[in-house]
Amino acid sequence: MVGEMGGEGSRKSRAKVFCIGFNKTGTMTLHRYFELAGLDSSHDAMYQKQTRTLGQDELRSYLDAHDAFTDGERADYSRLAELYPDAKFILNTRGLKKWLESRVKHVFRQGGAALADPDSLDRPQPGFWSGPMAREYLNDPERAISDWVDRREFYHRAVIAFFDTTKPDDFIVVNITRNPTWQEDLDAFLGLAVRGRVREPIHQNTASANMSAYGLPERLQQVESVLHQKNIPTAEWENETFIGRG
Repeated sequence: MVGEMGGEGSRKSRAKVFCIGFNKTGTMTLHRYFELAGLDSSHDAMYQKQTRTLGQDELRSYLDAHDAFTDGERADYSRLAELYPDAKFILNTRGLKKWLESRVKHVFRQGGAALADPDSLDRPQPGFWSGPMAREYLNDPERAISDWVDRREFYHRAVIAFFDTTKPDDFIVVNITRNPTWQEDLDAFLGLAVRGRVREPIHQNTASANMSAYGLPERLQQVESVLHQKNIPTAEWENETFIGRG
């Protein structure tokens, strides 16, 4: 059991909760859910990279500071499972096409604030605040979209295979954009007993890109173009995990 909250939200235990899916899958919503549940949650885009790069002692010190972790992508989940045998793991995900479109729009969020010249609408370039995903996309949009598909498929397959064979009871796949009972499912999975909590609309990212700028409608059409090029049937564009190839 991860936690048990009474009327004042006091924590009874502190097993770790790791969201190990990609970004643009409701990570801020999950972060807000953990906070409402009384967990000390960290929404840190670097967290999953840290699991692959930090030394053992440094990583444990970094992770011991919080109960739950969201954001980033491609955690070293096997290392986390070894460090924290009682931890719970959430593969946060969403439909393939919507996920790809959300990543493209994220590159141009907040009026292009992360671009080198936000007023350059024709040939946007990465700026100081552009992350690896934005730099990858701006360098070669269609190649980036294709690589995102392959990267996600490989990672999802590996994650599901690992937990199916090692810790099936400590693993859940969650798509908060399509599952209206996701909060109840997580309550049951995490062993939360939350009394007196109002079920309210959870946080949504309001920093989305302006669809009238940077040729975004055409850029989103690139997503469909790449999916067709990769021969992914339209019936699989809403697939939440891997895309079903052999």
